[in-house]
Amino acid sequence: MDNSINIEQYLKEQEKHIKLLVGDKEVLISVSGGVDSTTSAAILKSFGIKTKLLLIETGFMRENETVIVETTLKNLGFNVSTATLSGGPYA
Repeated sequence: MDNSINIEQYLKEQEKHIKLLVGDKEVLISVSGGVDSTTSAAILKSFGIKTKLLLIETGFMRENETVIVETTLKNLGFNVSTATLSGGPYA
């Protein structure tokens, strides 16, 4: 029994399923700049799905990290907005 996964076939199936769910709507994705959220956004973008990325500055990022992440995502062609929490316990 072959338990291997054909990644190309898997991605085609997921693209079809996601497009059926999303239609022509824009998808809002909360991103951290890390591998998981950025890869998820890149996969949706590769499917031709309209995306809007939201980066939330919680006060836990390193100095200038928010600007670096935002700039990098914009350079990759993403539509990115940054929200800064203020007045909360982590701001």
